[in-house]
Amino acid sequence: PNNYKFKYNYVYYFFIAKYFSDHLREADVVKEIKNAASSLHLKQSMNILMFLTHHSKDQFILDLITDQAKLLFSKFEPATIDLDTDFINSIVDNLPEVCFIQKDRLEFRREVEDSKDFRSEEIDSENNDDEPDESEQRDSNAVYDGIDLNLELNLTIKSLELLGQLSRNYYGSLKIGQKELLLDEAINAPLRSLNFLLSSARDEPEKTIETLEQKINEVLAGKKSTTSSEVRALARKILFRMLFTITYSIVSKIASSIGSTHLQPVIDKVCDNKNSDAGKLIKLASILEVGQTISIEELKKLNGSLSKNSLSNLLVKALVVNYLYMFERPNKQVQQICAAVDIKYDAISKEIGFQKINK
Repeated sequence: PNNYKFKYNYVYYFFIAKYFSDHLREADVVKEIKNAASSLHLKQSMNILMFLTHHSKDQFILDLITDQAKLLFSKFEPATIDLDTDFINSIVDNLPEVCFIQKDRLEFRREVEDSKDFRSEEIDSENNDDEPDESEQRDSNAVYDGIDLNLELNLTIKSLELLGQLSRNYYGSLKIGQKELLLDEAINAPLRSLNFLLSSARDEPEKTIETLEQKINEVLAGKKSTTSSEVRALARKILFRMLFTITYSIVSKIASSIGSTHLQPVIDKVCDNKNSDAGKLIKLASILEVGQTISIEELKKLNGSLSKNSLSNLLVKALVVNYLYMFERPNKQVQQICAAVDIKYDAISKEIGFQKINK
């Protein structure tokens, strides 16, 4: 008789958040908010925090959320992507060509959206249980000791999504300093995870290449006669592709989570303050993500300011190609944009297509 049930979960989340908002400085409530911020892989936690920031924009709440995000990969500095040129050149002789070919642009956009829907459905099915059991609670606390890498990576992405949603949903009511706080940590958390993911290859490149060579030899055993130099060349190629794919995925995820025309001036300031390739690439990606027009001169200037390593060079091209694929631009402007970042333009017909990198 003293229990309440809610037909819709969001109503339950709403009232939990309202209670937290009304008792914000109580020790038990602070503890619950911290627990929610450290278990964002659970749908319940994410929704409660979203409703909580709807009820109150108190700086105390934003500090609690960002402080929890700062615990993720806290042993690492945010990646700069200013990787040593000699290191990059040692694993790649020349960059794969990036160019346009004929392909239906509308079909590409459908494929992108279908892929997003598929990933969302997978995530929803994984996080379908609203009530975390004891083992889940233990996992959410254990992550900060580096016990569960997958969980920590998941929490990093969820923190990025939450901080990005807060910044975009409440851009009109948040103060400039609050926006900068949220966006800075939204960017830093995944960049710390990127630094971790790149650390082995960067710090011990020879060991990483040797490990890849061993795996390649195991796969090719008894199937194909391959010289050791060919195996090593293949291992170097695979390593570079891994570095590119991981970095591109994280930069793109940051941009899609924080990208907003309303927030662009703040994003620009936060990214400029980083004074690194990472900041410049995220700034560019966030502009392109929402289809904003970027001047040819500005694009040339940004591209020229990057450190002279092949990874940053290829990342710019990939971001620009994706932008041209997603948004309609006059044919002349497309040619100018391609020329600005050294992308091959192949105008066989009026349509623009994209040849996948490394195909």
